[in-house]
Amino acid sequence: MIKMCMKKISVLFLLVLLPVLASAVETVEIKGIWYALDAEHSCATVVKNPYKYAGDVIIPEQVEYGEVTYDVTAIAAETFSGCPSLVSVLIGNAVTTMGNRAFAYNNSLKSVTVGDGLEAVPQYAFYMCPALTDVTIGNAVTSIGTSAFHGCSSLKTVIIGSSVTSIGESAFYDCSSLADVYCLAEQVPATESTSFDSRYTLYTLSVPGTAYSAYYNTVPWSNSHTIRSIYEGEVVKCAMPEINFAGGKIQFTCATEGVEFKSFVSVGGAGTYTGNEISSPDSYTVSVFAIKKGCYRSDTATRTFTFSTAAVLGDLNGDGDVNVKDHVKLSDIILNK
Repeated sequence: MIKMCMKKISVLFLLVLLPVLASAVETVEIKGIWYALDAEHSCATVVKNPYKYAGDVIIPEQVEYGEVTYDVTAIAAETFSGCPSLVSVLIGNAVTTMGNRAFAYNNSLKSVTVGDGLEAVPQYAFYMCPALTDVTIGNAVTSIGTSAFHGCSSLKTVIIGSSVTSIGESAFYDCSSLADVYCLAEQVPATESTSFDSRYTLYTLSVPGTAYSAYYNTVPWSNSHTIRSIYEGEVVKCAMPEINFAGGKIQFTCATEGVEFKSFVSVGGAGTYTGNEISSPDSYTVSVFAIKKGCYRSDTATRTFTFSTAAVLGDLNGDGDVNVKDHVKLSDIILNK
């Protein structure tokens, strides 16, 4: 009888607690991306967009909501799965975890740039993404899950980071266009016999010189058409860009040649209407990193500019005054108009 009463009390306690637990996580849309916000831990998880994600998506390292700053640390399972118009995704360095099938079944997805924080590529992460051509797996990743890239028939180049210790069954199965695989791990990662598709072995495997013999004598690595040693400096990290302002434009430069810049802007200050006046943002922060095929993405460079009447930088449109028109000009600069 006592045990029965205790069970009833426990059930009642959970029923009372459930609304509290539910209220701890709030789902919101911020600049086109949906997040589940955990106020208690000040972290955010990217979740499904009920209208499907499309085009080019940038997942920032942080978001602000209700005067609280949240670190974007996770991507939920199937978040970007089955988005027919999704073309590219940039994932911030704060993301450490990704759910299963996060990007599966995307026929138009061509490019995914993963930040330096991700610890594992989960199973079926990019399952059946036939337009995906190049993948760089960062040095923080320790495992690549089952069928992670299964069916990526256009995948040509893969860089596997130095911390990977295991690659799951059928991880790269049916990748019929595979031409170059770089594995930077000094210790040969544990694999299944089907981790790489034995039907498509005409790719070149590049590995650290000190581990050449180990890869050469280990299946399925030994199935590759050619195995070679990576020469010093062959696979490099892009240099961190520099941000400058000249001629009314924000300009990016990088010591690494041939890079592509990926940037985003956050605006500080209130930016709200008050009666017949506009409270104009007092600053804006520009962040940018560089990417290049066959290289690791650079560190992110950040620079803050102020809209002060005493600062030349505030007069973006060159009319001698600092006002709302300058913010319009800023938008044009960002959009390359």
